[in-house]
Amino acid sequence: MTTLLLTSLIRVHHAQIVASRELRPTLDSLRTSLRASLVKERELTGWNCAGLGYLKRELTERGLGGFQEDQPLEKGEKKRAFPAIA
Repeated sequence: MTTLLLTSLIRVHHAQIVASRELRPTLDSLRTSLRASLVKERELTGWNCAGLGYLKRELTERGLGGFQEDQPLEKGEKKRAFPAIA
């Protein structure tokens, strides 16, 4: 979320940022900290995906049913339908 916000702010104000030499050190420190946090998030996501794959294999081997796969949607069908509130 933070990455998306920073990216859009930088795109909008790119001309002002490039014109200001005072912002250069701030941008460098921001880039360093942002990359470090993205690496951490990427590792966490990888661990979560690997863990889910392991659980799926274990449940399938034990015959406990495993995960239910999503059913493909019919053409024009919505994934979630909310009831009409009168």
